[in-house]
Amino acid sequence: MNLQLTAKMKLAGKYKDDLQFDEMMEYIEQERREDYARMEEYYGQLDAENEAK
Repeated sequence: MNLQLTAKMKLAGKYKDDLQFDEMMEYIEQERREDYARMEEYYGQLDAENEAK
């Protein structure tokens, strides 16, 4: 466990001065929201098909 913690600590703050970091995080969050919306729609369709049977 100490090795994992040490490896993570080496990355801590790596992007604190990166001007594009916030933009990149927003892009990732938006992609995740869109993925979740697609999954929700897909599972809703599956549920509707199962209820129709």
